[in-house]
Amino acid sequence: QQENTYGFIEAVVREVAALTPGAYFHFGGDETHATSGEDYARFVERVQDIILAQGKIPIGWEEIGKTRLAAPTLAQFWWNEENIRLALAQGNKIIFSPARKTYMDIKYEPHSPLGLLWTETCTEVQDAYDWDPARFLEDVPAEAILGIEAPLWTETVSVPNHLDFMTFPRLCGYAEIGWSRPEGRSWEDYRLRLAKHGARLQRLGVQFYRSPQVDWEG
Repeated sequence: QQENTYGFIEAVVREVAALTPGAYFHFGGDETHATSGEDYARFVERVQDIILAQGKIPIGWEEIGKTRLAAPTLAQFWWNEENIRLALAQGNKIIFSPARKTYMDIKYEPHSPLGLLWTETCTEVQDAYDWDPARFLEDVPAEAILGIEAPLWTETVSVPNHLDFMTFPRLCGYAEIGWSRPEGRSWEDYRLRLAKHGARLQRLGVQFYRSPQVDWEG
C-alpha cells in the first residue's frame, strides 16, 4: 500500500490507455488470497479511480463486488454468485464468464488429451452452446448483463494446434450466444449448422476438436 506503488500503476495505466482505442480497461482483481479484505478494497478503489481518470471504463473479476464500485465499473462473473450479486446490488453491470460454461481451458470430456478439470466438470460442445446467460443466475436481469467472454487460459497450450483444439468449435457457439437473441436458438439446429462449418474450418487449416456430438461433414 505504499504510495509509490500507485505512482507506478498510474504510469502503466496511462501508457496502456493511450495505446488502446477501446473504452474498457481490465485490471484483474481475482484470487487475492494473501491480501486482507481491507487492503484489497483500498487497492481496487484506488486503481478504479486511476483508470477512470484516464477516460476508460474499469473491468474487474467478480471479487471486486466486495468493494465500493464506481457507477461505470463492470464486474466479470466467473465462479462465486455472492460476489457478483454484491456488484449488482450497487447497480453495476456485469460480464458473464461462468467457468463451467465458458472457460476454454477445461477439457471437452474426461479423456481429452488437453485441458484441465479444476471445475470438476467437462465442457463439451453442447455444454458450451446450450445455455442462456440471462437465465444462468436466478434474479439477474438481462439488462444487467453487458455480454459474455470465453477465456482461454494457456497452462495446457504450448503450440498453435493446441490453441485450435481448445478454442474450436466452442468459440463458434460462444459467438452465437453473444451476438444473437435466445429466441430461436436451439442445439439441434446449431449442431447441423456446425457440421457444415467444420468443412470450412478444415479448409482454413484449423485443427479443431471433432466432437462426437456433431455429425461432421467433410
